[in-house]
Amino acid sequence: MTKNIGFIPELIINHLNENGIENINSLPSSDDATLDDIISYCQSKNKNIDSVFLKKIIYEAVSTGYDKRYLSTIYDNNVRNYQDNIFQNTFLSILKKLKINKIYNELEVIVVGVGNGIEGELLYSKIKKLTITDIAPLSLSRAYELLPHSNALKIDASNMRELKDSFYDLYISLRTYQSTYFNITQSLKEAKRLLNSSGHIILSIACGYINEDKYSFGLFNPHNKQLEEARPEYFVKKIQDTLNQLKFKNIGNVSTPSEIFIYAKT
Repeated sequence: MTKNIGFIPELIINHLNENGIENINSLPSSDDATLDDIISYCQSKNKNIDSVFLKKIIYEAVSTGYDKRYLSTIYDNNVRNYQDNIFQNTFLSILKKLKINKIYNELEVIVVGVGNGIEGELLYSKIKKLTITDIAPLSLSRAYELLPHSNALKIDASNMRELKDSFYDLYISLRTYQSTYFNITQSLKEAKRLLNSSGHIILSIACGYINEDKYSFGLFNPHNKQLEEARPEYFVKKIQDTLNQLKFKNIGNVSTPSEIFIYAKT
């Protein structure tokens, strides 16, 4: 867990207040709520505020919020180090299961929600045709420093219309789809559009934390700030159900201490 930094809802509220929108004291707490819902909610409370300005402020709040929370993430005392190499080895085993391990570095790969790129040196450094994306500009810049051979784009996972249809062989997004106000359904529709007919998708949902050398399973609820054991499986099920609705094939998952991986084929 990131210490001494607020969760995304309060960071949005603080940013709104700092920009003169002062009558927002809470935000919708449904796990199905997206940024569009937040914009509509804030607009209903501020009918005289220009909708374009409001949308800009909220997206700015989210992008700067993620920078505040994750820009400085490192692997020291990180749950991905809880058991030696299990994170990396599990990812590699999924590539093998998908039968793309031998051609992985030759594929056209997009990494959505790359954050500061901390896992890049382990997983992405040898990929020849790599696109990395995030909505947090400072984190994306840090990732690009680690992966200078990549094409780095500041772009929303739910709206990637500037990218070509059926262009990518592999779509990767690790510990992103559980993000607050993340539009899972629309983002997976975009993933489906971007992948070619023989493409694959690998996602993961965070499911564990290290605090003072003690491991705890679960995912923090950003609204009540409690670690909830059932929360990771909620997101895994929602993702798998949506993949199924979008007619992805061979859907599977595998658990590690740090995250639950989900994979599928187009």
